[in-house]
Amino acid sequence: IGRAVPERLVASMIDEFPILGVLAAFATGETIVTGAEELRVKETDRVKAVVDMLRVNGVNAEERADGFIVQGCGGPPPGGGFVETRHDHRIAMSALVMGTASQKPVSVDDVSMIDTSYPDFLSHLATLGAEASPAENLTLAQAPRLSGHDLTSFPPPARPRPDDEEPLHAGTAH
Repeated sequence: IGRAVPERLVASMIDEFPILGVLAAFATGETIVTGAEELRVKETDRVKAVVDMLRVNGVNAEERADGFIVQGCGGPPPGGGFVETRHDHRIAMSALVMGTASQKPVSVDDVSMIDTSYPDFLSHLATLGAEASPAENLTLAQAPRLSGHDLTSFPPPARPRPDDEEPLHAGTAH
């Protein structure tokens, strides 16, 4: 169920708001974040980045000067969007996590910066059932690109972690 985040907690969870936005997309009702102006001066303007990430994936989200409002989908959001990460590792990881359970895969424009905070992120996603493979119809100018989709098979097949600039698509075998 969506909730208002108490402003007294905002400072202690400032880096968690991208993934909170994803969780809010799956919730029922409205999630409200206020008092989070600091999100505008992180690696990127995370308020705008979170709202854009959600909107491109079919989630009703509203940008506010000091935060955002998300109208939850009451289950898996539509997904299918292409997220501009703005070179922000938390936006990239949050979008890919959304893609693991959304109705359609979620793609991101860059995964290279994820290593700054969580070098094993992609391999851990694979352990949970996400698959990474070259995306179709993409050029290297669009790389690297990765998508996540719902976890329908477990355990996943073993796959090596990509270490080149080839575009990627991640999902699960159905």
